[in-house]
Amino acid sequence: MAVTLKAAKGSRAPSRAIGFAGSAICLLVLFHTPLMKVVSLALASGHDADQYSQVVLIPIVAAYLILRQRKRIFAKTDLAAIPGISVLVGGVFVFLLAEFARGILNQSDYLSALMASLVVLQIGTFVLWFGTRAFRLAPVP
Repeated sequence: MAVTLKAAKGSRAPSRAIGFAGSAICLLVLFHTPLMKVVSLALASGHDADQYSQVVLIPIVAAYLILRQRKRIFAKTDLAAIPGISVLVGGVFVFLLAEFARGILNQSDYLSALMASLVVLQIGTFVLWFGTRAFRLAPVP
């Protein structure tokens, strides 16, 4: 029995959005501890807080810019398995490097490496579910 992935017109976008949201939630759960550490550093006061103060605003600004252009970005989306998985492998590689160098890096550098890994994994997830065209059109540098 063959299973076809083609759905009725208009029903693919919601399923992609659900798949992306599920993947993003999984990443947030997996990176919960370092994310909470970065957020606590961003909201703290003191000398180190200056380094992390913009971290809380970046996802909000990115979401706003994407939502503002959502019709253009998501007008034509496709699953992009090879590019998406390639970027995801890169994110896993950055994560493994961070874990391997954990004893060598100070706390700030280790958190930076983990957040870089999370960002690359999130980009890979976006490319996987929505394709390279949507990624190119998304106005977030």
